[in-house]
Amino acid sequence: MDKLQFLEPQSRFKSRDMKKNSSKPNLTNKSSDPFLALERLIVKFSSQFASVPVNEIDQKIDEALKQIVECIGIDRCTFWKMSENMADVTVSHQYVVAGIMKHENISHKEFPWIFGKSMSGDHICLHNVNELPEEAAQDKASFLKRGIKSFLSIPYFIGGIPVAGLTFTSIRKEVSCSEDFIIRLKLIGEIIAGAVYRKRMEERYRASIGVEDQSQKSYLPLRPETQNEIDYSGIIGKSESMRIVFSRVEQVAPTDSAVLITGETGTGKGVVARAIHELSRRKKNRTVTVNCAALTPTLIESELFGREKGAYTGSTEMQIGRFELADKGTLILDEVTELPMDLQAKLLRAIQEGEFERLGSPRTIKVDVRILALTGKNLKEEVVKGRFRQDLYYRLNVFPIVIPPLRDRKEDIPLFVEHFVAEFNRKMQKEIKNIPKHVIEKLMSYSWPGNVRELENIIEHAVIISQGATLQIGEILETTGPELSEDHMITNLSEIEKRHILKILEKANWRIEGPKGAALLLGLHPNTLRGRMQKLGIRLEKGSAQ
Repeated sequence: MDKLQFLEPQSRFKSRDMKKNSSKPNLTNKSSDPFLALERLIVKFSSQFASVPVNEIDQKIDEALKQIVECIGIDRCTFWKMSENMADVTVSHQYVVAGIMKHENISHKEFPWIFGKSMSGDHICLHNVNELPEEAAQDKASFLKRGIKSFLSIPYFIGGIPVAGLTFTSIRKEVSCSEDFIIRLKLIGEIIAGAVYRKRMEERYRASIGVEDQSQKSYLPLRPETQNEIDYSGIIGKSESMRIVFSRVEQVAPTDSAVLITGETGTGKGVVARAIHELSRRKKNRTVTVNCAALTPTLIESELFGREKGAYTGSTEMQIGRFELADKGTLILDEVTELPMDLQAKLLRAIQEGEFERLGSPRTIKVDVRILALTGKNLKEEVVKGRFRQDLYYRLNVFPIVIPPLRDRKEDIPLFVEHFVAEFNRKMQKEIKNIPKHVIEKLMSYSWPGNVRELENIIEHAVIISQGATLQIGEILETTGPELSEDHMITNLSEIEKRHILKILEKANWRIEGPKGAALLLGLHPNTLRGRMQKLGIRLEKGSAQ
């Protein structure tokens, strides 16, 4: 039989008299494969708790504990919460089988050794009370008094602080643990603990803005000073869908919880991630961004975790990784789905335990880093297809934020147009002050496959070709069309811009400056025009005026 395990015991509950090497122990008459049944529960709970309204979380936890007990064939499952001064625990939810008494509140004085282990992050797997060490005499006496034969405790930490835990106890028989099962029990607990933490933060937020009604809505009203903002920490919008985003940003920013930010390409996931950092207690510390899609598999591990001198051929000096650079700050993982599977395991450990090793070094490095993960892909589908680790998905999906596409918030388009016109006016030293109504109507009737990024490119081009104080967009939208991909659209815009500048240069006899120069005709500063020409690959004809 396995002995007492700490740190990360991983196991499947099974009857003490079962064969140790049994691959599919029959734990309960309700299921011939409890391992598969538990997998199904994980998928169900992950979806349920990510979207459940706050006022329904307690009910969902009660239902979840009942399903866990029935699935793995134990006697009692208890979810407990750590007091805010971390001096004691409170039983908040519990399910027991018929004939077994429920726990009353548990004092750390009854289980001082286990309490200490839990506070330090150890997972405790106890098959028999006689396996307890001598220093746990008080814990052993408490177990015997309560009639507990086998015990498993898993604490859950957020931001390095213990907030809750799950205990699984067997009263009627001894059970032992094998590794794969506890990994999944741990995941279930993380899902539940994340929902409880979200509830706690939302309740505090409601109290701070004077809202007591536990509404059925999945979002909260913004703070009074935020309600009329159209530029919220760099995020532009006043649509209902963006107010939901603002609300979720306000809820999660003060915490240290990992956040999964999803949305189509060009919707502004990076802007939302930076806003979360700026509104957090880490805002005075560094934010580090890693584009996982831009790094090759051979480089990304050393970029994330660093390397020692001589770690591999060609590594002539020590390199600090992005995790170390982001210590006490925020690490933004853009396109996190592009991480290789082996690195996903190392990332999971760095998120859970706050530790890792540099390439070529056995020394463990401890860091305090908040993770904001960004992706334009459907992470659930990536898990199903075997391209993304299920346990990492559950860890990141504690608090998801979905950024709506521009086509679903078209009322924000005029705000973006004003913002981008002002921005490009400054950059190009132009004075466009009028945005015709028909221009806005034309922009709002477009489907925006490239989202905000496409709109920005369109307005940049429009500012370049506009003469005088009125914005002109010409035939740009007809040329780019809704069926074109974003990359194709950008190429087309560049080609349109290049042709337009060439046409004006020819009209100005290839003169850039002066009263009859192309810069004046385009309404640009001469140096701005030269910069655009260099970017577009336009060269002046030999002998032409400058």
